Amino acid sequence: MKKKTENQGKAPIPFNGCFEDFQKAYQTALNYYHVKPQQTGHIAGQSPNDRFSAFVKAGWKSLTLDQEELAVVFCKQAIRNVRAGGAFSWNRLIYRHDVLLSRAGIGKILVCEPLFGDKSKLYVYDENERPLCVAEPARAYFMGDVSGAGEQQRQTTEFNRQIRQLEAETDSIDLVQNMRDVAQVFSSVPQAESIGTVSISRNHREAASMAREAQLEEPTDLAKARYEQSAANDLQEMDKILALMKAKDNDE
Repeated sequence: MKKKTENQGKAPIPFNGCFEDFQKAYQTALNYYHVKPQQTGHIAGQSPNDRFSAFVKAGWKSLTLDQEELAVVFCKQAIRNVRAGGAFSWNRLIYRHDVLLSRAGIGKILVCEPLFGDKSKLYVYDENERPLCVAEPARAYFMGDVSGAGEQQRQTTEFNRQIRQLEAETDSIDLVQNMRDVAQVFSSVPQAESIGTVSISRNHREAASMAREAQLEEPTDLAKARYEQSAANDLQEMDKILALMKAKDNDE
């Protein structure tokens, strides 16, 4: 446990073994530290395990983290295209899952490989990072293996089922209602203060000004009165014509 001094001023001596051997040696050293009584410090005379046991007996309880969820968090990620059969490539291997059958040739998927734990399983998400499945290496079938034909038929049946389900879901979608719902949710439109009015041309500006002045000179009540007077004049003219026609009939 004492500090090594054999290579001071020299190049470090590499660990004699692979990474798995290093992990085992590190775990052995850590276990030894946990059971060794400490000479100084706030737990002098006790080992870390003794101190920890005292806390447990006093009622201390731990909170644990799901190992699978932890593996999902720490992943190497990349975008992949889905091939026929719900397959995709990763590290020179082919992975697949039935959920990806209907995604072949359309869209993309986000593939995540855990940095620790079981790296043979890949977590797959859609374009919006919603979990789809956990893909595994695709099984290879040798020539003459009839089970390969059976698997192909099973995948075809599942693919057709997914397509029928997508068609049914598409028929039930009300696009107009969906747009209306979105518009209602995001209906708040910011209002900007105007800093002035632009003009297309001087002639258009003068014509518009004349129209506004005419509207101001002729209020709505005056326009209504003029319409009523015009209608009354028309009725008087009609009465005159009818009277003349009646007088002519009497003369005959």
